[in-house]
Amino acid sequence: MDWPSTTFRPNTIVCPGGKMGLAMQLIFTSMLLQLMDRKRRTL
Repeated sequence: MDWPSTTFRPNTIVCPGGKMGLAMQLIFTSMLLQLMDRKRRTL
């Protein structure tokens, strides 16, 4: 299959293998900051 014709699920992220670490860092940092903010608001 060629790149444009590949079908993925809506919750799938496609990135080059060498950039996987950076992609995970960006996603998880945002998620952790949101979780910490929610926790701070409930206290």
